[in-house]
Amino acid sequence: MRTRDWLNKLPEPNRSKALKNWNGIDSSHISLPIALACAFDWEKSSEGKRYWYEVWSELNQIENVRENSQKQ
Repeated sequence: MRTRDWLNKLPEPNRSKALKNWNGIDSSHISLPIALACAFDWEKSSEGKRYWYEVWSELNQIENVRENSQKQ
C-alpha cells in the first residue's frame, strides 16, 4: 500500500495532521507504522517528534498484537 493510503487510515485528528506534514513521497510500505515513520520529518512538524513518536508507538503496539494473534 502507498504512503497516502496508509496515512488515510489514521484516525482523526492524526490523519489530517499527518497528511498536512507529509513530504509528498508516495512510496510503498508494508504497514501503517512504517509509512508514518517515512512520511515526514517528525522534528520539523508543528506537533514535534515526541507527539509523532507516541502515535507511532501506539500503532506499532497494535500491529504487534495483531501479528502475534495471527501466529497462534
